[in-house]
This record gives sequence, C-alpha cells and structure tokens, in this order.
Amino acid sequence: MKTLITQREGTDKYGVPVDSLESNYIRYFSNLGCELYPVSNFISRTGYLFDLDVELLILTGGGSLNGGFYCPVKPETDSPCRDYIEKALFEEAIKRQIPILAICRGMQYVNALLGGSISVLSGLPVLRRVGEDHPVSFGEEIVYVNNYHNDGVYLNQLATDLTPIGIDKENGVVEAFMSDAHKTLGVQFHPERNIQDYESRGFIDLLIENFIHNRTNKYSGK
Repeated sequence: MKTLITQREGTDKYGVPVDSLESNYIRYFSNLGCELYPVSNFISRTGYLFDLDVELLILTGGGSLNGGFYCPVKPETDSPCRDYIEKALFEEAIKRQIPILAICRGMQYVNALLGGSISVLSGLPVLRRVGEDHPVSFGEEIVYVNNYHNDGVYLNQLATDLTPIGIDKENGVVEAFMSDAHKTLGVQFHPERNIQDYESRGFIDLLIENFIHNRTNKYSGK
C-alpha cells in the first residue's frame, strides 16, 4: 500500500531547516503493509505525489499548530512550511477520495481545517500526565491510550463534519473521530508508540488496521 507520510519541521544545529520522522512510524506502518513515502515540508508543490497511485495519507504528530486555530488564539506559528504542505496534501487527498489517517497534531489539524478549533489542555478536571496511559470510551468499551500531547479538542470544538468515536469523558476531550464523507480517521494518541495494556493495544491496532485496509468497522457505520 503506497502511503504518503508527513514529517516534523525543524532546524539542525547550524540553523538549516530540516525534516524528521520518528522510526516508530516506519516500523509500525511497515508492519501493517504500508510502503511509506515521507513528504518534505520544503517542496513547492504536492499534487504530483499522488500520481504514484497513493492509497493512504498519514498526517503525523509532533509540534503545535498555527496559533490562529487555538481558542483562545495564540500569537506564535510553530511550523509554517509543514502547515502549508499538510493542508495541500489534505485537500488533494479529499479531492481524490484517498483515506487519511491523522495522528495527534494531524488530528488537531484536520479538525481545524474543517472549521473546528483546539485548546491548550490546561486545568483539566482530571490531570493527564505526559507519558501515562489513560482511559478513553469507545462506545461501551474502555480503552487505555497513551498521552503525548499538551493540546487537544474539546467536544464543543469538534468540526461538524466529524463524528467523535473515542472520548475522554472525565475531561470532555475528543480522543478519536471519524468522517465517512472525508474517509478520515483521527486519533489524539500515538498508535505507533507503546500502549501498556495488552487488550487496549489489540483494540487500537485493529482500529488502525481496519481503517487503512478499508475493512468493516463498527465505528464508521460500514
């Protein structure tokens, strides 16, 4: 399965702009049958990439979004080149009806691009420590997922085109959403990183695998 995957935008020790992609992504998605094509944040156009008979787009995590998407608005812009490239990739994938898997920052960006907003998750009723797994409700099922983010999407910030399927009910935070119309699955957690609970690990792997291989999934209504 030919898969476009996005990367972090950063600079090296000399101040030169660079791309980076964690090896966890490579291992995890390669094991699911994805032939990964990392996309640079510094190319001038993206449309030609889809002529490779691409079957999946992955928008990865890492870093913050443009401050204008936040509520309340923040002044800074973290990765302007990445924002531009990922928006172009998202729009082209929608146009060509190619499935999109959005992880962490990628999930937040899809929500923002479709008219939603995001917030810094400070002052939650139930504290979520970075690196610790926490419970999320998928319907009647409780699944423990990892936590590597400081920003997120409250239920009332979710774009109208998106359907929440995983919710941190104690805090009213969306941990996963789907859109049949846009062929999109968004997850706030990182499936490519460690999840300690064995049954939760299996649940998440099956959710991701069913989506990318277009299998029946009870959360998509298929």
